[in-house]
Amino acid sequence: MKISFETGNLPWTTYTPFIRFSFPEINKLKIFTEAQFNICNRDVDGGQSSYEEIGLSFGLSYPISKHLNFIGHYLFVGYSGDNNKEGAWLGKGKFAADANILRAQLGLQYIF
Repeated sequence: MKISFETGNLPWTTYTPFIRFSFPEINKLKIFTEAQFNICNRDVDGGQSSYEEIGLSFGLSYPISKHLNFIGHYLFVGYSGDNNKEGAWLGKGKFAADANILRAQLGLQYIF
């Protein structure tokens, strides 16, 4: 299960089912990629706006203790139905890479 808490006042609600593939560890550092399907919705005057994405996200994790990891994500490469591609998008079509700062995520991962 993946739960995120946004620190910005963003009008979007995003649901992200994903599958993670971890590469071999390098000195405790885990590098991974996630195949994900993002479903993004927001309420707007007169209706609701939404778009979908499917692609890959990349990240690193490093153990702090036996059950706690520091984790970071950045970048998205794949299909995006978002028609409002502003900022650090590499390609403005349906298949593109998003390197905007809003894609950066830092957090803690607790492993039961």
